[in-house]
Amino acid sequence: MVKKTAVSNSTVLIFLSKLNRLDLLLNMYPAIIIPPHVKKEVLAKEDALLQDNVSNLIVKQAKQKRNFNLGQGETEAIILCLEETADFLSDDKKARNVAKILKINTVGTIGILLWNLQKKLLNKTECSQLVDELIKKQYYISTELYVKIKSLIENKRIA
Repeated sequence: MVKKTAVSNSTVLIFLSKLNRLDLLLNMYPAIIIPPHVKKEVLAKEDALLQDNVSNLIVKQAKQKRNFNLGQGETEAIILCLEETADFLSDDKKARNVAKILKINTVGTIGILLWNLQKKLLNKTECSQLVDELIKKQYYISTELYVKIKSLIENKRIA
């Protein structure tokens, strides 16, 4: 198991909640920090499971102020990653690119599913069904990436 802390943007929390599988995130990261703005974004969603689980997350304000030309939640989360030496949980492409430049390890919703498959906490069928369910719930990935993900699942070639 990864015994590391992660700071989450709202996207990963929202999509895993839509799948009713926040447990998959907690399998990977026992401690998850969210900035106050992310908590506000999450609580604004009419999602009882997500709202109930906010209490299991650590809400922390970043000490520094920086501007990455991102939304407030993404910016606060990236700053917290730097301050806490934590992984960044996000599906936002622009935010992930900023994190990459800053050498912050970034994991998205699909990465969490694949990690759980690798650790045998999901089987191939479950993982594949969850990817399909994500797409039905407005999660966007290109056709090319979808095919690659399905191949990774089927062949279990996950680093």
